Amino acid sequence: MLNALTNAGLARPLDRAQGVWELSHDFVARAISRHLGRQRRAFWRQAGAYAAPMVLALLLTAGGIYAIAVVLPERERRNPLPYNAAEWAEINPGSFCMGSYKETNPAPAECGAVQPDPESSDDESPLHKVTINKAFLLAKHEVTLDEYTRYTNDKDKPPIGDAGFGAGLGKAEQGRLPVVNVSWQDAVDYAAWLSGKLHKKFRLPTEAEWEYAARAGTITRRYWGDDPEHTLACDFANVLDKKNLEVLKMRYTINWESFDCEDPYAFSAPVGQFKPNAWGLQDMLGNVWEWVADCYHQNYREAPNDGTEWKDANECQSVRRVIRGGSWDSRPDNLRSAHRNWDYTDDRSSDIGFRLAQDL
Repeated sequence: MLNALTNAGLARPLDRAQGVWELSHDFVARAISRHLGRQRRAFWRQAGAYAAPMVLALLLTAGGIYAIAVVLPERERRNPLPYNAAEWAEINPGSFCMGSYKETNPAPAECGAVQPDPESSDDESPLHKVTINKAFLLAKHEVTLDEYTRYTNDKDKPPIGDAGFGAGLGKAEQGRLPVVNVSWQDAVDYAAWLSGKLHKKFRLPTEAEWEYAARAGTITRRYWGDDPEHTLACDFANVLDKKNLEVLKMRYTINWESFDCEDPYAFSAPVGQFKPNAWGLQDMLGNVWEWVADCYHQNYREAPNDGTEWKDANECQSVRRVIRGGSWDSRPDNLRSAHRNWDYTDDRSSDIGFRLAQDL
């Protein structure tokens, strides 16, 4: 029917893909003119002459109201942008001690309350004080498969699957899995796309911002406590747990210890299933590793102390970027607030995703 109206010059498509059509303004004007032409009495011609612009304005206004009230909500229902203000936490400025240390390397005086960590790695030292000078927003969870799919659809990019982790989950739960198999550059490009769509500044958090937010004011190894027996993790994170260890061994070579607890997920979990830290952030440890903005350095010597991105003189010549937080297959010593790892900028993995920060 719409095609027939178009062929008759009575309508035109504004967006065929979304099913948005417009009634021809010329058709409305001609219809009014023909109507007035049929009136024989001068009174009606004069009245029509005055009324025609008003009728036309009412018709166009009604069409606009229809587009706003019906068409646009329908488009948003079918393809909403991946942004919900309730799913962001405001991170206020403050200071914290970044990294960890062993007893052989004493803590600096300003970090004297931090206890040595027997699981500390060399690239987590030296322990140092960092001051975050500006408030920012951080997503409460990682970017989901549904959110990322809207981007790939909009940009005509190949779709990203669920890495086979959605078996047994409903469609809605599958869509809430964290997107994986995305490179560092993919994450940066997604942030740029969302910034353009919403006219806000989205980006990857810096490594210092990430650790500051993950700790949420704590100085323990994990934001739920030191947990030396590895029994508390399953309340707060999707981890390599004893319940699902054998399931994973059928698919992967795993020869390291698991946490001594049980959670429902062998692989990645839909976001937001575990207890948040004190600042309302979920899955900061476990579930999937998260890309951050910084180039990888082998230690914290000469690292910035203001929370900004740590580049190098050659713009990451080593093409290694930092990943943080551990994942569903990480051993316990890799699932600590201070732990660091890296991957190549263009690598993709089934246990690496990302979350976004937003400038205020």
